[in-house]
Amino acid sequence: MQREVEGGEFPPYKANGMAYIRFAKEDKELFKLLYMRDRSSESIPETTEQTDKIESIVHDNTGLSGTDAKLFHLEMWAYVHGIATMFATGFFDLDWELVSRMLTDSYQGLRKQYGME
Repeated sequence: MQREVEGGEFPPYKANGMAYIRFAKEDKELFKLLYMRDRSSESIPETTEQTDKIESIVHDNTGLSGTDAKLFHLEMWAYVHGIATMFATGFFDLDWELVSRMLTDSYQGLRKQYGME
């Protein structure tokens, strides 16, 4: 998981998504335990050090801030989590070049949606 984030293979924001997906592929059961359990009874903080850092990265890359940066990230994260979940459940097994392209396409599509070209 650290290889994408620390290795500089991808820009920081994309690296987080790629690492999350790789974790789901390489450690399916732990991924399911951590991220695919019923969390409805848990108190999940709206903001953490991690969410602040991600929001800052989104701002640096897009210029978005506040609610727009949060929504941009939520939309990207839903896409990343969906791909990760499909890996964890064995729904499919794509090669990393295609996963990388899919994340880029989604990111660029959102940038366009928010008026950035």
